[in-house]
Amino acid sequence: NYVTKVLYLNQEPVLEHDIFKDLQSAKNYSLNEREENKIVNIYEAAGKAFGALEFYVDWQFVKWGEPNTFTLYFRGGSIPDEYLKIGFYNDHVFFDRGHTNVEWVKESPGFTEKFTMLTQRIGGYENFSIYGIIDRNICELFTNVVGINDRRSFMTMTNTFFFTGGNYINSIDWLQTDGTKIKGTLRVRQIFPD
Repeated sequence: NYVTKVLYLNQEPVLEHDIFKDLQSAKNYSLNEREENKIVNIYEAAGKAFGALEFYVDWQFVKWGEPNTFTLYFRGGSIPDEYLKIGFYNDHVFFDRGHTNVEWVKESPGFTEKFTMLTQRIGGYENFSIYGIIDRNICELFTNVVGINDRRSFMTMTNTFFFTGGNYINSIDWLQTDGTKIKGTLRVRQIFPD
């Protein structure tokens, strides 16, 4: 259609809102020298998690494996077998919401479990990042955000997920594949509603 105009949607998270009280400063966790092919816990919520979880992971590959992959497992506190998988696989960020005990999610033919998006490199360098906010049943991801306070991104993804009622994310596990070496940091903070 030659008369169509191209419009761009600018999507940004809004965190500095009155409903959020007692913002904890982000806690930093090193991703350097992590053991390969083993799922390890790197974050546990202080107390019961019932608000939003904000995270920012920035990294660069020191050594590329085959495939060059890492995965973050965002686990429910009351049912750890329910979790989200978010990670990086060969220049793509992936989001997997299929690990749930909610039966209709498994039975619905219209519910897609996995999504990916291409991760453009910042300025042509080997630096990557994922910024995300996970609420009770919504996950919003931003790839290659320049910094934690500069939330501009090349690509965004927003999806719903469904866990058993009352099962909120309160821990994060880490897995990187054989041969992959990463230098980076995971920053996490919980946001509690008033």
